[in-house]
Amino acid sequence: MNQHLTPRWQMTAGLLLIVLLTLLRQLLEARMLSHMLLQFPLLLLAGALLVPALPNRLGGRLGRYNQIGITGLTLAAGVSSLWMIPRLLDLVVASTAVDAAKFASLILTGFALRLSWPLAVRTMQAFFLIGWAMMSATVGLLYQDAPVRLCNSYLGAEQTQVGSGLIVLSAALVICWFGLLLGEQPTTRPAQRLH
Repeated sequence: MNQHLTPRWQMTAGLLLIVLLTLLRQLLEARMLSHMLLQFPLLLLAGALLVPALPNRLGGRLGRYNQIGITGLTLAAGVSSLWMIPRLLDLVVASTAVDAAKFASLILTGFALRLSWPLAVRTMQAFFLIGWAMMSATVGLLYQDAPVRLCNSYLGAEQTQVGSGLIVLSAALVICWFGLLLGEQPTTRPAQRLH
């Protein structure tokens, strides 16, 4: 998150985003593309924006169970893979209770990602990001190549579009992460004197 945005602004933005996504829920969930590739990431962002609302003492307690970010990143991988299951997408559209569970779990995942990503060493970040990207790209290929509709709530053409979108998103996130790594300034050690 941008360091120039105050915690109060971030929390307000997160809450407003949740309200907006709740109001636009039916519109976004009417199309598979906007459901998975717009609503899902915005719910993650909303959760990430709410992190400054966490009291310092509670943050310290949570940190004990999130060494090097592994707990939060595992949660993020599990939740994100869960909501890619076609049957669950159908249930979300049909059931307000399941949709509420999706909202809550994705907001919590955004919260966990923001807390955990900075704690993770580069190899841990690579493990989770590349693993998630491979899983998402595989689901994308499945959506593209399936001979039948996997989601009864959406048309076959939408399923193909989402498949392409997941593949592009997976590749873009990995490329951006590697780009950021290459752009980082290397830490330099003080020069040693020769005796």
